[in-house]
Amino acid sequence: MATQFNSETKWLSAIRRCHSAISRNKIDSTLLNNELIELTKLLKTESISSKIQANLQNLLENIIINADIEWVQNSLDDICVKKDSTLNQFYNSYAPRSSFLSLTSAFNKLNVGVRQHLCLKLLEEYFKNRRFSAFLLEESSKTDRKHDYQQQTITINLLSVINSLPGKIANNTHGKFSDIFHHEQFFQLLAVQTGDVLVALVNNVRKEKNVSVAFLARMIGQFCLNGKADVFLGILLPLCVANCNTDFVWRRIVQKIIYSIPERCLEPTVLFITKSLPWYGCMEWIYGDLIKKNMKFKFLLLHKFILVKCFPESNILKNIIGYVADNITTQNLVLETLKKLLSVWSDSSSIKHVSYEQHKYVTQAILICIRHLAKHQVDQNQHELTMWLAPGMSSHLDSTDPKIRRLGMIAGEVISEKANIKGTNKLEFGYEKDDETKELTDLLAIEPAPPEEYYQSLCQDFVTVKEAVISVINKPSCNIGSVTTFTTSKATFLEVLSGKTSKTKGTEGEKSKNQEIDDISEESSDSDEDDDLHPYDLSNDEVYTKVKAPMYIRDCMEGLLQQDNRDKMEICLTSAKRLIEEDPVSAGEISLELCKILLLLEDTFALDNFALLRISTMAALAAVNPEKVADYLTGEFYADNYSLQHRLDILDVLTSAAGILSATEKIDEVKNDSIQLKSNSSEVEQQESWREIVDRRIESKTRRFGKGKKKISIPRENKFGQVAGCFFYPLISAYDKRLKTMDLMGNDSIVLGRLLYSVGTIVYSATNTLAVNSMATSLLEFVIQVQFHSEAYVRQAALFCVSMAVISAGRNLVKLDIMGEVTDWIHETMYKDVNTKTRELAAQTAFMIKNYFSKELEVNR
Repeated sequence: MATQFNSETKWLSAIRRCHSAISRNKIDSTLLNNELIELTKLLKTESISSKIQANLQNLLENIIINADIEWVQNSLDDICVKKDSTLNQFYNSYAPRSSFLSLTSAFNKLNVGVRQHLCLKLLEEYFKNRRFSAFLLEESSKTDRKHDYQQQTITINLLSVINSLPGKIANNTHGKFSDIFHHEQFFQLLAVQTGDVLVALVNNVRKEKNVSVAFLARMIGQFCLNGKADVFLGILLPLCVANCNTDFVWRRIVQKIIYSIPERCLEPTVLFITKSLPWYGCMEWIYGDLIKKNMKFKFLLLHKFILVKCFPESNILKNIIGYVADNITTQNLVLETLKKLLSVWSDSSSIKHVSYEQHKYVTQAILICIRHLAKHQVDQNQHELTMWLAPGMSSHLDSTDPKIRRLGMIAGEVISEKANIKGTNKLEFGYEKDDETKELTDLLAIEPAPPEEYYQSLCQDFVTVKEAVISVINKPSCNIGSVTTFTTSKATFLEVLSGKTSKTKGTEGEKSKNQEIDDISEESSDSDEDDDLHPYDLSNDEVYTKVKAPMYIRDCMEGLLQQDNRDKMEICLTSAKRLIEEDPVSAGEISLELCKILLLLEDTFALDNFALLRISTMAALAAVNPEKVADYLTGEFYADNYSLQHRLDILDVLTSAAGILSATEKIDEVKNDSIQLKSNSSEVEQQESWREIVDRRIESKTRRFGKGKKKISIPRENKFGQVAGCFFYPLISAYDKRLKTMDLMGNDSIVLGRLLYSVGTIVYSATNTLAVNSMATSLLEFVIQVQFHSEAYVRQAALFCVSMAVISAGRNLVKLDIMGEVTDWIHETMYKDVNTKTRELAAQTAFMIKNYFSKELEVNR
């Protein structure tokens, strides 16, 4: 006890003398050097308690921040010329973890200057001298550490410091730092030193020493979580695979690391490893039996990486399914996964709404599962496989995409051949074979294990990468360069823009190049100032075409009938709307014939904006001759010889035409007279006295609260009121009529929802007209019929219609009985609807109705 007390007293007195030397403004350099030498000797001979550890860490930070600037400069010069200074000796003798924390803490408190440069050099020497490897070995030797919350917090903070070090250095130094701290080379260096640590840990295990990989596991997981898996594990993983081939101690260490990775970091780590492994047999070496112990790992492999995500390469599927099938205890998981895949593959809705890449990925997984199925599994589930095959083949062959049909054919042949043991009822299809079909059929072949030479080459690759990384970090870097590709400093960005980067130290060639750039920029700026040429106004220029644009609407209609001339059809379709607006009388005479042509017009040449031009032209026709065109379109909406897309186009045309006729678009507002007189302001200023000019300018720049500028709205006639019934009533007259090509109350719910949105918009366009009251009442009656529809999209459209009815004819709906029924349905939807968005829309609609009716009641009072 007395010996420990004497040791602490000796430590504290030495530390106190160092602090005393640092606190002086001008010091004797030999005094501080002697004190540091004394502390270095104590570090080598005396043990350190936790109390002394904290005092030493504060001392190290205090030396860099508060020591005399001349002493700091001398220490920096000694390090740059490779002279072993007393400060560097002291840091090298101190504990790796504490010295790293003190350096990073001091760096965060320093600005650009000599002290920051010294701190960077010490950090650079820290990694060059392999102190980080010693730090990891020190952490791996702590086998008796308590896994409490406080210790976990300390570890997380320490890993955060390591992970964010390149970014902090780049920002705080304005992009001027050594290449060792570039974000890619830094993590490559850490990967190389971590590989050396793994070799040391394996040797310790062979010597029957206890090791801990908890810190290593957290570090690897944190790096992968922050997007450094390709840089870090890209170097470390080949070393592990090469040694795990024949060494069971390596397998034990690597598996223990994977087991100890936190769950929040598990997905990016497992994803990179699984994609990078060359053969599915390596999965057993790396993961062991983790799939039986960790449910998160099982979910990632057998659900998320197969059914949720999609990857362009098939190697990840080969590794996952091969890993599961290679183990006798997990072979049943292959069959379970295959059943899930077949349920998705055979679903017609999935085929329609999932991308081709995703569906191809699912097909690849099915083929690989079929390859790994055992014979007894096929015998027991033969009937079930056949039952999944029938609806799947039907859905694929009904698809209009030839690639989807080919995927179904390939999978159908493989499944039928596997399910029919006797060889009967085998499916055979004739399809075009190319590289994609070869890629799919190659998945059925069993992949052989890589030869021994492959694993030897992996070890040699690690040695090559290690030598390359060491050669990069050993370059002389006392004059720290600039890595502008990674800096995020605003000051450096402004320096680049202003040309000030030429002032930094560099070669003579760089200086001359920067000088030439500055001269060129000055000459260009002078030439711009002396240039009196003004650019032409090209805003009204027309694109040159081989075909002359039509001058009359009848010529345009004839051009649209020429299905074999692409240029003629394109120029006529582009000019149609303009010609209709220029000559509405002539357009009204042929509006019905032209509308028929446009409705049945097909995009045979894949023209740009074809659908938009076609719909806008028909809307312009409906605005010119609304009664006839609306009667025609509403009648064709319930006709048999149209597709669903044609019916959706009809709804878009009627909605757009109603908006044009009712002028619901934003009306331009008249500005104040002072702004209108801006064009001749120079003449007015010459005639007015200086006092009037000053007062007017002050008034225009003065902001007055509560006194806004008066805005005069231009009244416009609502031409839609006379023809609103032609647009509205025919659309809702036969909604329950079942046609051969459309069933609104059945499968075609998307058309029903669009119909509701369209009639709601039409009612809103009829606001302040005589017909709006009866239209709003009929709209609410229509809503009552579809309010409990099974599709959420239709219920949301019904809520939209209620909002439009209330806004358009609110005061006349208060006393109606149907309004009470609608209100009850809205409140029920708010609390009981299964769809979240529908509940939110119902709440908004109820709030709007409450506010609107309360305002109406106040006005009536």
